Amino acid sequence: MTNPLVLMALLTLQAPAGASKVPQEMLPTWVNTLEKKSDADGSFRAAWQDGYSITAYDRAVNGLTVEDLVSLLPRTDAIPGFRCDASPIHTTLEATATIARASRIFRAPGQDPRARIDVTIEIFKDATAAQQSVDKTLFGFAQLSPERRQKVRDGALPHGTPIGDAYWVDNYPSNRGNILAKQGRVVFTISTNGLTGNPLAVTEPLARATQYRIQASTTVTGNPVSSATPAKGVSTTKLNGIEYASLSQLKQAGVKVQLETVQGKSIAILSYGSAQLRISAWQDEASLNGKSTKLASTPFPNGDEMVVPYASVSSLLGLR
Repeated sequence: MTNPLVLMALLTLQAPAGASKVPQEMLPTWVNTLEKKSDADGSFRAAWQDGYSITAYDRAVNGLTVEDLVSLLPRTDAIPGFRCDASPIHTTLEATATIARASRIFRAPGQDPRARIDVTIEIFKDATAAQQSVDKTLFGFAQLSPERRQKVRDGALPHGTPIGDAYWVDNYPSNRGNILAKQGRVVFTISTNGLTGNPLAVTEPLARATQYRIQASTTVTGNPVSSATPAKGVSTTKLNGIEYASLSQLKQAGVKVQLETVQGKSIAILSYGSAQLRISAWQDEASLNGKSTKLASTPFPNGDEMVVPYASVSSLLGLR
């Protein structure tokens, strides 16, 4: 991660003599290019002073733009009680000949200064290379103490449903809740440090939200997984057997949607016929006509949308 002092130096750095121009299609318009250099592999480096560190290489290898990488990450304001601007550099983006990587750090003001959530996404050339990376990580797990190795296993998620093609949970000690998952050629990690309570209540929906964005990216997958519910025409995305739908899709099925923000938390009030369902992002607890109920999985934000477990919500509302 870029040291803040190095970043300040970059702010005053001039492009070296003879350096080639950075291909404009590689950089989004919001990036100030602070350093340029031309190497044998055609690489360049750029940094943005508002918390981004960007290193990019030949785009043709992975076919990924900076915007593609950013779109896979949770928004900087996505997690209630956490923020990104507490870190001098909160988002790091890289692309090399073999891997593209995007990571973002979230911190919780008012908590232990060490408390943080890290989201890291690595995109490889193919699924085989992704599995090799996972194998290296698992080899590292194998060197751990027997007590900790027993804590690194699948099936340890609050909702039980798998994540991606394969996943592992590192919940030792009990305040970790780290998740490693693989989806095709993508490996992603949700890790924490110093959180109170049950970190898995945060990291599990974050991991599912990450898988959702990966599957929705044609650049990454080439073939987003989706299905249609003929009765109401709601387009859904299936994650390991659970169908998810955005609130805009539910609107098209005749559901009235009212959005609220309470203490930084996104809340949706869904009305259909005589049923009124109140749900919150990052929580599986809901309220149906004033009575408590529970969803099969946790709703999560995706950009300006909220994505919900379709079977639970449609059943409670009487859509099917």
